[in-house]
Amino acid sequence: MTLQRREKRQRRRFWHVLLIGFVLLVLPAHALFAASCIDDLGRKVDIKPVPRRIVSLAPHITEILFALGVGDRLVGVTQYSDYPPEASGIPRVGSYVRLNLEKIVSLSPDLVLATSDGNPREAVLRLSKIGIPVFVLSPPADLEGIFASILTLGVVTQREDAARKVVEGMRARVARVDALLKGVPPRKVFYQLGEHPLMSVGGGSFLDRLIERAGGKNIFHDIMLPYPRVSREEVLAAAPEVIILSSMAKRRQGEAARRSWKRWPMIPAVRKDAVYFISPDRVHRPGPRIVEGLERLASAIHPERFAR
Repeated sequence: MTLQRREKRQRRRFWHVLLIGFVLLVLPAHALFAASCIDDLGRKVDIKPVPRRIVSLAPHITEILFALGVGDRLVGVTQYSDYPPEASGIPRVGSYVRLNLEKIVSLSPDLVLATSDGNPREAVLRLSKIGIPVFVLSPPADLEGIFASILTLGVVTQREDAARKVVEGMRARVARVDALLKGVPPRKVFYQLGEHPLMSVGGGSFLDRLIERAGGKNIFHDIMLPYPRVSREEVLAAAPEVIILSSMAKRRQGEAARRSWKRWPMIPAVRKDAVYFISPDRVHRPGPRIVEGLERLASAIHPERFAR
């Protein structure tokens, strides 16, 4: 090998190593699989190369794991982990906020996946202290955050390819919504979370951003609280063009709330019969089905763009 060729190869190797170093520097630590991973609480978590006994402490984490093809590794889930249907047969470890630590320990998990939004931090730390690996994810702030969570769980469970395919499919559906909404003026939206008391979503929240992505303008965007209590008078004054009902209540209760708005025909949304119920599972859970929620939300706000 000539000196010139050797120097050329060395330069190539130098830039290759430099590029890898840059990638390692800019990516979040939990996105790179190793024996020790750093979770979203900044904790070092020792994880087996392929965890086989997983406990999920949030419904959206359960859904992501099934989407990645590792639902058969789940040995425990929380109370409302009801999708896909196969999740219903997995042992329960308490509710989202009230965890049964004894039950979790009895399942001998080699990995517990938790969320910092709802799961008690004290419970997470207690499990960690007795030697159970607990990897904590932060609540996503937007669609990109959901994609990142899915990719992270793909790395942690050694299902990177499956995670990329799930995210690619989701991105394609989001891109279709974006294309259909291109150039449309936003419509004023009232998003109702609860009726007694009347509750909505405020600016900066995930749902506020989702409404915007769906071609709407949240009438309570200027309230910097995630779930503000509002008055019916405020809703009347804002004159929303679309009303979305998506509380944790059953559909029949949602339909009852829909009928209750008919008493206010001076609201444009009521006058135009633009009051819709959307399943909260599709818009409140930051998992793979969020794209269904976005599509449903967009078609409610701009039905003319989604007419078949």
